[in-house]
Amino acid sequence: MKVFYRIAILLSFIWCQNIKILAQNPNLGSAQSFVIFTGVGDFNVTGAANVTGDVGTDFGTFVGFPPGILTGQKYVSDASSAQAMIDVGLVYADLATRTCTTNIGVGMGTGQILTPGVYCTGGAATLDGLLIFDAQNISNALFIIQIDGAFASTSTASISLINGASSCNIYWQVNGMFTLEDESDFKGTALVTGAVSLLGNAVLEGRVLVTSGAINMDANIVVPCDMLLPMQLISFEAKLSQNSDKVILGWQTASEINSSHFIIEKSSDGLDFTPIGQINAMGNSQSLASYTFYDDFPCDSFNYYRLNQFDIDGNHMYSYTRMVYYTVTIIDVVIFPNPFSNEITIKTNGEKGNNNMNLSLYQPNGQKVSDITFSEMVFTFKTNHLIPGQYFYIITKDKKRIKTGTLVSL
Repeated sequence: MKVFYRIAILLSFIWCQNIKILAQNPNLGSAQSFVIFTGVGDFNVTGAANVTGDVGTDFGTFVGFPPGILTGQKYVSDASSAQAMIDVGLVYADLATRTCTTNIGVGMGTGQILTPGVYCTGGAATLDGLLIFDAQNISNALFIIQIDGAFASTSTASISLINGASSCNIYWQVNGMFTLEDESDFKGTALVTGAVSLLGNAVLEGRVLVTSGAINMDANIVVPCDMLLPMQLISFEAKLSQNSDKVILGWQTASEINSSHFIIEKSSDGLDFTPIGQINAMGNSQSLASYTFYDDFPCDSFNYYRLNQFDIDGNHMYSYTRMVYYTVTIIDVVIFPNPFSNEITIKTNGEKGNNNMNLSLYQPNGQKVSDITFSEMVFTFKTNHLIPGQYFYIITKDKKRIKTGTLVSL
């Protein structure tokens, strides 16, 4: 009986050790520093992507950064990319040979909760809505999802981590193409055997490592799985105001850790951005926080906006980009002279008494210095109160903007 008991203890110990070995994270080797990589395939960035980490291809052309911002290194057809290609192949093989414990089918998300384990889909799979990884407060809890086919997310797809789950311990083995739809939010390390498309403003927290397949990126945000973000941005929207005279930016965070402030940036082409304002952040918060910013001077055409989020240590990361198209009402308006000394004349093609127009003058710092209403087709007003310098003007009719520009006072 004692011998049997000892054997049982030994078998139990061996079984537990075996489970521990199977539950270990795969060894990424030299691929550890890469966030986007393909062994064989072209690498193309077409939008204002913002990537933190190394990128590269061992066999293929590389076009990107610019456009986009890269905080890391590019490796193309060199010793580092050659070793990374080997290591990516080894990691993929490791994940593919793990024993599946649960078949979850090809449709994931819609509030689904996964606990630590090895999951398989049995075919090409999609992610729609919310997928939750619950570590159950187990240290270094490991999740592996084996997809025997292509993977694609919808625009509403997102991943949430609870009870100690980490994106560094989530691995996706994808035997086919990998596509993240615009607006989707993905977490984990994906090992892929086909082409990769990161569309629109898709966000990746982790890695995409490809054995063979082209990579195409747009205005994506990519950060390493072990990067502590100062705040969890859950929405960022831009829209015209009710009177169509300004752009309203609104965003929300679900949580903030040592957050400092937001810098709001604007661009006319989606590539070159300029700061237009700053708003202080909450600092530390585990509840929903909402922010609003107004752009009173939208450009006549496309307006692109993004947030630069800072923590108290100066670390920062960019949000995805939002676009608003703005156009002024077509009314012929002439302002002269420019530069001016003592007066300005405004000439319009409207009928007298039916213009109901307004002229606002602003200093470069945004302070309004004049606000004048007029209805004449030719209207002149004195400018003796204005100091020499540059001014920004806005002319509106019935609260709709019809002309903007700059004037210079001598």
